[in-house]
Amino acid sequence: MEYRLVSERDNCTAADGGGVLVAYDYSTGKKAVLPDPVREAIARLET
Repeated sequence: MEYRLVSERDNCTAADGGGVLVAYDYSTGKKAVLPDPVREAIARLET
């Protein structure tokens, strides 16, 4: 996922970045599959 932070005060880009989202199951101590509603919400944000 990529993101951009914009300064409203200065009307310019303050930062660009990216990252990887990982769901984590604390009860098992392992990564978990993102639930479909979460994946769908992220996809809507990216379009």
